[in-house]
Amino acid sequence: MSAERAIYEILSTDGGVSQLVGKRIYPITIDQGAGLPAIAYQQISGPREHNVSGAIGWVQSRYQITVWAATYIEAVDLATAVRLAVDGLSGTKASLVIDHIFVVDEGDVSDLFAENTELNIYGKRIDAQIVFKE
Repeated sequence: MSAERAIYEILSTDGGVSQLVGKRIYPITIDQGAGLPAIAYQQISGPREHNVSGAIGWVQSRYQITVWAATYIEAVDLATAVRLAVDGLSGTKASLVIDHIFVVDEGDVSDLFAENTELNIYGKRIDAQIVFKE
């Protein structure tokens, strides 16, 4: 019962996403030689909600889902599929009770340096807030 397992389940079982990446969905980094397009996801923050008695059992985590593809248009298409799969979702996934997932930001990934042009890959990121019961 973790948000990471839920994210993997959501993405790997969504028809629009899995049609583009199959099972190439990884935590934090993409496996070397995995092939493109592919997805990596990571937790950015995970504050817990409290009241005067202590933790109330709800977490408001922020996750970044980064898509990588051989062309910019493929990256745009995959990012759109990911956004459609997660934005507004609620329910139970991988035994995790999700109150809601909202996409709060998205954009191009510009982490690659100019000297890495031989990589010839394009990235987009989707930042999502996931509120779930611990």
